[in-house]
Amino acid sequence: MAVAHRLGRRWIGIDITHLAIDLVKHRLLAAFGAGAEFDVVGEPNTVEDARQLACDNWHQFEWWIFGRVGARRAEKKHGLDKGIDGRLFFHDEPGRGGRTKQIVISAKAGKVMPMHVRELRGVLEREQAEIGALLTMNAPTREMEKEAATDGFYDSPWGGTRGSKS
Repeated sequence: MAVAHRLGRRWIGIDITHLAIDLVKHRLLAAFGAGAEFDVVGEPNTVEDARQLACDNWHQFEWWIFGRVGARRAEKKHGLDKGIDGRLFFHDEPGRGGRTKQIVISAKAGKVMPMHVRELRGVLEREQAEIGALLTMNAPTREMEKEAATDGFYDSPWGGTRGSKS
């Protein structure tokens, strides 16, 4: 598809997994930037579409939502995921040679509660991650926001916006 696009040809790509679709989108955008004009049919465009995908196929929803935030889905073996559905890696130390830091991500489609924030905090400690993110279909409750705020804040050496660690 990228070669066809570069050659100015018309093309159609078809796949049923959001992982593959996200990979193609990433390659096209990396190669052509704003010049990569294309439409993706069948991908959620509204909150209701996302809810429907979550109900229809939770795993495809995870692939889709992680693609939206640029995260990698965690490699899961049979059994428990140990509280990590995905990860993002980043560097924020000035100069070269800074260590790679991580954001651990937990995704929830159903009802979310303060206990999910506490579980994420435990994962942060165990994994020694700098930041945790809870991606949810539903807005966090006030109690969840309070729970997250008690975990402290991550301060980037670049300054700017402070955010709750979990």
